[in-house]
Amino acid sequence: MGTCGVVLIGVLGLIRAYGSTLKFQRGETGGRASAGIRVCAGQGITSTSPQAHSRFLELRIPVLPEESCAVALAEFRSMLRAPEMKIMFGMLVLILMIFVESRSTMDSKILEPMQLFLIPSALMFMAILLIPLVGNQFGFDRDGFRCLVLSPAERRWILLGKNLAFSPFVIATSLLWVMVISIGFRLPVLTALAGLFQSVSMAVILFICGNLLSILFPFRVQSGAVKPTKRPIRIMLAHFFCMFAVQFAMVPLVLPAMVEFLLRPYTTTQLPINFLLSAVLAALMSCVYWLTLMPLGRFLAQREIRILSAVTAEVE
Repeated sequence: MGTCGVVLIGVLGLIRAYGSTLKFQRGETGGRASAGIRVCAGQGITSTSPQAHSRFLELRIPVLPEESCAVALAEFRSMLRAPEMKIMFGMLVLILMIFVESRSTMDSKILEPMQLFLIPSALMFMAILLIPLVGNQFGFDRDGFRCLVLSPAERRWILLGKNLAFSPFVIATSLLWVMVISIGFRLPVLTALAGLFQSVSMAVILFICGNLLSILFPFRVQSGAVKPTKRPIRIMLAHFFCMFAVQFAMVPLVLPAMVEFLLRPYTTTQLPINFLLSAVLAALMSCVYWLTLMPLGRFLAQREIRILSAVTAEVE
């Protein structure tokens, strides 16, 4: 069934690509290309008017700096068109299906004491899969990183914009994991709500580690694929060990569940310790993230030339 599904996706993709190519060569754009063109009377000069979909990059979020909004919207639009992003997050959904399917092989007596740790452990595992992507935020820019180097914007706002661009993908995937695991394993409501705060903490910790790795060990990624270019052995080993180091950074996710698990035999009432501590942890990690933006921004300003040489190198 998996092979048939992959073949079906490939066939449908080829059919759609063939039809789109024919329409493009024949000029059959359905009127979309001419919607923004207005011909002046008596003149051969045409002028273009902004279309509704082209104003996406002009959106502004009141509470955020303009530089961060510009970087976030441009990066988000680029990520929506990138096949590597679809491959990565499609793999996350597939792994989630396998993880939930494994419930049928678990004993219910063993599963009950594990309920507090299911969501934190799943989020920690998801962080391992996301760190190659979030830990190389400038590698997908390639030649476009020159615009960021020449930009007069503060480097901390560039980092914030990069993180905001990844946020919809990371948060949406983590929330999907929390929802599916909560329903699939029939977790209590408070445990599921605590998982929402834990997903926020996971994303914040992931962005802090990702910013540091993106500055220290950048490398170029081929356009249209997750495959990186030829990297020095130092960069390969650094990213390999950083995948394990991220797990130590994710240890705070387990602490609220561990505290409730240890205190449960000594409490007469069912206190929502996991829920409350998860909310406090999410607020605390958000403050830590905000405090790290300034030093990491200065660090980016010091190493941006080295990053530029690394992400623009076209040696395969």
